[in-house]
Amino acid sequence: MSLFGDYIYEREGKNIIEDQESFATYKIHGTECYIEDVYVQKEARKNVKAHKIVDRIAEIAKEQGAKFLTTTVSTIVGNPTASVRAILGYGFRVHSAKENLIVFIKEV
Repeated sequence: MSLFGDYIYEREGKNIIEDQESFATYKIHGTECYIEDVYVQKEARKNVKAHKIVDRIAEIAKEQGAKFLTTTVSTIVGNPTASVRAILGYGFRVHSAKENLIVFIKEV
């Protein structure tokens, strides 16, 4: 793990998967694995890098007893349309929505 990964875990209790082109942060709470951030450099986005990271998180979550993955998208930050497309394309479904936040869920 990187220095940044150590910091995120120590400060916020989040785990991180990272490489030269991407990173993702997540936290496992009992049967739920919440994926908070996924970032892939622009040059690597066309080769399903984000799906590969989420696959790895799903494996780890399942090994630790999680039954489902959750994630959220803010409708007022960044490019929510692209994020929603990617999340739905990975097989998540909409769980709920409140104010500017959409919650997605997927069984592992």
